Amino acid sequence: MTTTAVVPKEVLKALKLAVARRSPVQILSDGVLVQVTPGTSEQGRVRLTATDLDVSFTAVLPASSTDDGGEPFGAIFSLKQFLALMKYESRAVFGKTADGVEVISSPDGASISPMYPAEEYPSLPDAGEGEGGVFEFPYGEAAQRLMAAVGEDSRYYLSGFQVKQAWGTCWMFATDGHRLHCEQLGRYSQKVGDFLVPAKAFEIIHAAFEKRRPRVTLLTSDQGKPVVVAKLINSDASKYSLTWRQPDAQFPECVNVVERTMGNSRYRAHLDAAGVKALEKALDRILVLQKNEPDSHITWGVGFQIGRSEFRVYRYSKDKRGDMPFVEIPCETSKARMSEVCGVNGWYLRDVIRKEKRATIEVRNPESAFYITVGDSSRALVMPCRIEGTSTKYPYGTEAGEAPPIDEPGPEDAPEPEPEPPTVKFTIESPVGGKLGEFTVPEIDPLEAAALAALAALNA
Repeated sequence: MTTTAVVPKEVLKALKLAVARRSPVQILSDGVLVQVTPGTSEQGRVRLTATDLDVSFTAVLPASSTDDGGEPFGAIFSLKQFLALMKYESRAVFGKTADGVEVISSPDGASISPMYPAEEYPSLPDAGEGEGGVFEFPYGEAAQRLMAAVGEDSRYYLSGFQVKQAWGTCWMFATDGHRLHCEQLGRYSQKVGDFLVPAKAFEIIHAAFEKRRPRVTLLTSDQGKPVVVAKLINSDASKYSLTWRQPDAQFPECVNVVERTMGNSRYRAHLDAAGVKALEKALDRILVLQKNEPDSHITWGVGFQIGRSEFRVYRYSKDKRGDMPFVEIPCETSKARMSEVCGVNGWYLRDVIRKEKRATIEVRNPESAFYITVGDSSRALVMPCRIEGTSTKYPYGTEAGEAPPIDEPGPEDAPEPEPEPPTVKFTIESPVGGKLGEFTVPEIDPLEAAALAALAALNA
């Protein structure tokens, strides 16, 4: 008896992302648990599971068996072999050999054998039918902004996302300690509480299921540590879910940090679609020009300044005596001019405003965090930075035409002319009377200078 099931590409991609990337344990780095329940007319089920012990992905797929009433079976197979088997196929055939060994085969006859029996697979947490809520997961540019704000940190709570209700709605927060980004969730139920989403779970949902954009159903229960089950697809035929334990660590109080910055700014610049595009283009050009600088802080550091009707973005300049090259972007401002150039990480600023239609940048002073509002549902905080080796006090009285554009070499790039050597003037008189002439020679040793003057007089 054999059981056939269609394995979608999104399930294969999720299984590949769920296993451990670096682990000496083969089951965690290259193991997929296959459990088969036979049944005819799409009444059978094939359950595929992959885990790294932190995050587990499970897919339950409809299947059809050649005979009804068979006994369930399962085993642990190599995920690499399973992916290679399914590279050009959409259907997999699960069954047993005459010796009772579980196998997975493709319609063309290729097959793979198990690595370990199913009993060797680690036990996974189960939230059961605990309380939960439903929310719409962020996708597209919103997901890209959140993923950019998560750092590869050994602190677990900085390698994930926090879902929290604030300001009358539900938000998802991400931070790496240098920047903070929060994205408003589209639809949510009031049962959605405060919990953490690991970066791997976020990556699986975004990479494998972005085209389907499912609404995520969360179930939580307390089993020593809270367990979260994110149900992605929960139809009668297919069921996809992610499971993880909540960590003991406390996520930073992002809501308090944002509230302390909101409405506390002195300088403000409102950029429309054209302004955002011009700012993104200016940042791209500046960061490319500074990429090959020998000092690491120069590769990402840019300056900006808010005027009465424009927004200036400055490129790093090694010449402290000259003005920093800048780009001027017309925009609506708070009519207050900044007297200094503020330093900011250009990559962070670009990640926030990329491909947006409008943005508002606010700052209280050069030492405070920059509060950026993007569209209607995105907010971000970017910490300031000090660009060493530059003077930040550039008065705003300079006209735009006096500073060189960023795509042309500025005065600081031109070589300084070598100073002319000092000279000394000699007058040679004739022994019989009269003046032979005046001769200018380099200022060197007096005796050598006199000898050179005498030789010049003889030649004359």
